[in-house]
Amino acid sequence: MFVHFALFFFAVCSLATSLPSRPAPSPRIIGGHDVAPFSIPYQAIVFSRYDDINQWGGGVLVSSSFVLAAAFVILDVYGETTREVDVFLGVKNFSSELPEPSRQLIKAEQWWIHDDDVTPSETLALVKLSTPAVLNEYVGLPKLPTNAFKNSDFVGSSAVISGFGYTASDELPGVIQVAELPIVAMRKCEEYFGVNKLDNDLFICGYEANANRGANTGDQGGPLTIDGVLYGITYEMAGFDIDYDYQSLFLNLWYFKDWIEQTSEGAVVFA
Repeated sequence: MFVHFALFFFAVCSLATSLPSRPAPSPRIIGGHDVAPFSIPYQAIVFSRYDDINQWGGGVLVSSSFVLAAAFVILDVYGETTREVDVFLGVKNFSSELPEPSRQLIKAEQWWIHDDDVTPSETLALVKLSTPAVLNEYVGLPKLPTNAFKNSDFVGSSAVISGFGYTASDELPGVIQVAELPIVAMRKCEEYFGVNKLDNDLFICGYEANANRGANTGDQGGPLTIDGVLYGITYEMAGFDIDYDYQSLFLNLWYFKDWIEQTSEGAVVFA
């Protein structure tokens, strides 16, 4: 398991060196901070391979056998589905050179990409694990939203986002990072991403003026929680230059409720 994870980390670093040139980073992370190990026990890292292409991102364990992830991690650059997917759970230090007893590496048995006439073609993926995750003091499940919140846009709420993504242009944090982010009206993300209309049923917009806080590359697929409930999945972010304001766009999990329940054959159930 340790060798496999070491290869994974090497691949991630290789990806970093092949990214386009970016502005020089300031000596600050993107508004995040360390938290106690395993305080977000449902945080996953999803790693895929297609021939010589390696991709990775965040994920969320939503049942012992299913993980939500960003669709682009499961698709190669040509839009073809990947050939192999691994899921890491219970990770304490992303860059550790020492084995971690808490860590679980589980190969994916099957995966699905959400597709309909409304959403973009690469939004959410559902990954079925080949063997169930062991739920323990290191690995656990989030609270899922209930029917009472299906029509909420969450504007004015304070959300928590997390991930192992880049904290600056070419820096990986090692340990999981967490940031608090206000939820704002969708027009803020529409203005930044240059989109005329973003569906409030499909997306959640996170932003705080002049805070230099938000998601970054590698965080896609990770969780957004409000009051301890999983309401969103990280989808898109503003960019790499942390001297600019960050708008972060999240998928509204409730939009995908029926698809998740049906595809998982009832293994994942919303209240």
